[in-house]
Amino acid sequence: MPQVGPAPPGIADLGEGVWRGNGRAELRGIRLLGAPLGTPEFVRTFGERHVAKANALWEQIRALPHLQHAWLLFYFCLVPRINHLLRQVPPALVEQTAQAFHRLTETGLQSLLGQEEGPLPDACLRQARLPFREGGLGLRDSLAISPAAYWASWADIRQDLHARYAAVDANVLAYLQTPASQRAANNSCLTALEGARATLTAAGVPLPDWAPLLQGVQPPVPERGEAGDEEGDPGEWRHGWQYYASRLIQSAQQAGLAQQAHMTLPDAGPAKVAITAGG
Repeated sequence: MPQVGPAPPGIADLGEGVWRGNGRAELRGIRLLGAPLGTPEFVRTFGERHVAKANALWEQIRALPHLQHAWLLFYFCLVPRINHLLRQVPPALVEQTAQAFHRLTETGLQSLLGQEEGPLPDACLRQARLPFREGGLGLRDSLAISPAAYWASWADIRQDLHARYAAVDANVLAYLQTPASQRAANNSCLTALEGARATLTAAGVPLPDWAPLLQGVQPPVPERGEAGDEEGDPGEWRHGWQYYASRLIQSAQQAGLAQQAHMTLPDAGPAKVAITAGG
């Protein structure tokens, strides 16, 4: 168990259980603005509770008598519940929660479709996780967009961070500009930020460096009439770096599904391939 510092003076006066620094690892943390801040064990336990609450919501949704009502609540109220954690928690720490949420949305989709005989085919699930504009059902691939969400959460607040806490912003910039071998200590959140950027870059997502974000550089948005112009999905936040990076990842996923459809259906006509691949 990692070493912890002494309890702050007078904190015992606030009541038993306020100070958690000397407790079990899964209890050493706090909820801050709806996100977990603490040990990895605390973060994972927090994620388990988050999924349990989503499961409870699903049980209420599935009990509704009208399918359309159930689908709308499933899509607008349950599916987006993971996004806040994807933006606040490093991808490696949120992975277990994202996987559990995947299983929940898979189960939900299967139930809403009335599919009782075994799980849905993997290709169908992959397509369902694409946005509507890519031929999917908008269920979101939390694991795939996790690096985009985490990197974007930092990119979107760069200017505000500098304006309100210039010293903190300077420390972040210094850390990111210092080679890993020369850093005095490791900051797990900023190292995860580097990792998220590397993942996105490897996936072909062009990103600005940390410094230009201070000047307010914004992600490119397709002009009306340009190739790639599209409306956002219902309930989708269509601006900011997460939308931009996620959109490129989702387009690549759709292209992969289309390629797979052409490979597995060599004798199919264009219409059948388009329906299968969501084109």
